[in-house]
Amino acid sequence: MSNKAMCAGILRAEREYERQVKIYGSTDKYDEMQKMSLSELTKLNKMVSDMIQEKREKESKDVKFSLKVGDIVSVNDKKSKEDIFEVVKLNRKNAVIKDELGVKYNCPYSLISII
Repeated sequence: MSNKAMCAGILRAEREYERQVKIYGSTDKYDEMQKMSLSELTKLNKMVSDMIQEKREKESKDVKFSLKVGDIVSVNDKKSKEDIFEVVKLNRKNAVIKDELGVKYNCPYSLISII
């Protein structure tokens, strides 16, 4: 991470801290974070990022294992938010889905919601 990126991150954290103090008054968590060194904050950031990644992978696997061919699903995407699809095939990383017109799409499990 470059020095500019670190400085920008620190400035964002300071602004967020000030916003939280205005909303909630003094908060212990933010006070503790203010006392942490840059290396400690970097480690904390990595831990949080890893945890988010693990949760996303778990949710994706839950969808994958609960899907079966013929299920009706929607896709969490800006373009096709209200469209309905049918599962045609289940692959290792993606599902093949088709819309009402019969057009097939390769879609990652992380974007699929079962209706």
